[in-house]
This record gives sequence, structure tokens and C-alpha cells, in this order.
Amino acid sequence: MLSSVYLTGRLGEVLADDLRYVELDDLVPGPDSRFDVHRIPVRNPRGVNSEFMRAKAGLYVVIKGRLSTDERIGLLVVSELEEVLGPLAITPMQMPPLSEEENDYEEDR
Repeated sequence: MLSSVYLTGRLGEVLADDLRYVELDDLVPGPDSRFDVHRIPVRNPRGVNSEFMRAKAGLYVVIKGRLSTDERIGLLVVSELEEVLGPLAITPMQMPPLSEEENDYEEDR
């Protein structure tokens, strides 16, 4: 039996007063050269008054919780501790261009 899980990703769509998606990006593109986004349902027992539920979509979040099941949703994470950190600095689709120094280094090799 799993006693705890950790989940890091972006806050997604709010589904109910105590339920919200957390979105995770694949780090490696799939066969069609696209990065898939996985949406994990997270239940927050503190409900609508928690920072997790009030924070805007797209903010980075770290969650410690436990796995559970729901008749309608299926497998989900029940949050025990969460930290809303802020916007993501870099996502796989928005990698910054290499600086001139990095480009020069690659050409010298």
C-alpha cells in the first residue's frame, strides 16, 4: 500500500469546490513530436477557502498527498500538504534560445 505521493506541476481547471486538476508536461516529445500534458485530479479537504483552490490556473504547485479512488473520477490524489510557488520559469515548449557564447562553444567542438 502506498502511504504518500508527491506531485509537482501546474494548477489546472477547478472541477468542484474541493477538486482541481494538476497538469504535468512530458519531458520527452511523443512520436508526433508533441509534448503531452497529463491532468491529475487532486482533492483538497480544506475546500474553496484554501490557497490551492483559490490560486489562478498556471501557477506551479508541489503537493504531498495520498492516493484514493472516487466512484465518478477514478484514481485521484488527496492533498495533505501543498505549496503554491508561482509561475513556471521555463516549460519544455518555451526553452530560451542559446546565447551567443553557447552557440560559439558548440561550433568550436
